[in-house]
Amino acid sequence: MDEPYIQRTKQPYIHKPNQYAMGIFSKKKVNAESLKILEEGMSYRGTDDKKAFEVLMQAAEMNNEVAEFCIARMYETGVGTEKDLKEAVSWYSDSVDDGCTVSAIYLARMFCKGFDSEYDADETEGLITDLLESGDLEAFRKAPDVIYEVADMLCNKKTAFDGTEIGERLMQRGADFGIDKCQKYFD
Repeated sequence: MDEPYIQRTKQPYIHKPNQYAMGIFSKKKVNAESLKILEEGMSYRGTDDKKAFEVLMQAAEMNNEVAEFCIARMYETGVGTEKDLKEAVSWYSDSVDDGCTVSAIYLARMFCKGFDSEYDADETEGLITDLLESGDLEAFRKAPDVIYEVADMLCNKKTAFDGTEIGERLMQRGADFGIDKCQKYFD
């Protein structure tokens, strides 16, 4: 029997090589009910953020990757709920696991900022490597400023770990995609 709610893990995203043979960012079928709830939750954003959080949480608990991303952002920024970076990482991780490439770059940014020194370097490299190798450009389309911010932190050693090589690869992909700030890095 299908369970409508799957218990979330509280652990950060753990990169496991070769785990993603079908593609970490493959699009899955999302159930119609979660899409309806997502749309309702999105309609409250900016006018009643607490209500938006409550409604989006329902869709997120149904593993809707977009709702999971929205919940993560709300926890990260403290909009509609109290700011809680551990919860933000947990929800970004769930969203990545459910196929959201945009969540991957936001999660990498949190690791670059020093969320958890035990995971930061390996997780950032794993997330970005998977993003670059997937060929999925959704994060480049929807979050160009975050792409640049992460690449800049890595290239200019603004992290607690050396990520220059992966940062330059991300910066180059951003430049190739047409992100102005990334292109200016190479000028």
